[in-house]
Amino acid sequence: MGQKKDLAARHEDLTKLAADLDTMQEHLTRQVERMDRAVDEIEKGWQGPAASGERRDFVAQLVGEVRGLLALGLQESEYAVGAAELGMEVEPPDRLTVSGWLALVAARLA
Repeated sequence: MGQKKDLAARHEDLTKLAADLDTMQEHLTRQVERMDRAVDEIEKGWQGPAASGERRDFVAQLVGEVRGLLALGLQESEYAVGAAELGMEVEPPDRLTVSGWLALVAARLA
């Protein structure tokens, strides 16, 4: 069998790690909230009495295109190229991959 591993850690190191994780969680929460606000603004233009069937069809088509792109199992750089080919000119929020951002946008618009 394997050797027993020493899992001892200094209290200060664990405290710093916990603080770093808290900071990262706060950052990610802010980025997701920022993305949600951006998607909400986009959705406002597509909803309400002014929203035509043509606009709804366009959003449905875009969601289908994004999901199709995600299904290809590409490298992140290839997702960026694919998003650009779809006409998306917005950078994903910090700490979010292009594929993760595309998945969130598609889910919110669906």
